[in-house]
Amino acid sequence: MKRPTVTLLASNAPWKGVVWNDGRRVQRCTFKEILRASSSHSFAAMPLERIVLEGPIESRDLLVLLSTLDPSFSGDVLYLPHAERGFLSAQADGGPRVMYPLAKGDIDFCIDVNQLRRAAEASSWRLATEPDAPPTRAMQVLIAEQDEPTIRSVTSVLGGLGCDSLIAESHLETIRLVGQRRPDVRGR
Repeated sequence: MKRPTVTLLASNAPWKGVVWNDGRRVQRCTFKEILRASSSHSFAAMPLERIVLEGPIESRDLLVLLSTLDPSFSGDVLYLPHAERGFLSAQADGGPRVMYPLAKGDIDFCIDVNQLRRAAEASSWRLATEPDAPPTRAMQVLIAEQDEPTIRSVTSVLGGLGCDSLIAESHLETIRLVGQRRPDVRGR
């Protein structure tokens, strides 16, 4: 039988933070306790799924934590230095750990999909299929590319995500489309 996984939570947010779903799956502790456990590789014996750090900490302390994580720990580290933005450190398929920036909606999604928020509390994200979600227009993505196979591949993926692709095969056409259509996403 698989043991239940655990989320370690260190919260010192100077704002009204998330109302966490405290219980067997979420264990509160201080950042120093998490750092000490990480440095001594105590996580190896624990069914640890993720670490959540709510509130600002020193950058060097975050780097020390990430650099001392036991190599066997493949869970997430969710760092929320502000109410409106955060970072997710994740590792996939034994590859290197990667840090992703998160906006408010991303944070809420991450917290809710992992059932870390107390059920009665409100979230800012909504699925597009939910009835109270406002109608949305397709995101317009400008693709400046000349290679046909690449264009087909990228437009296929974007179409599957519900995006409208604008194709520009020259510099002049790219400039014209940016001015006329104002796409939501443009490559650099």
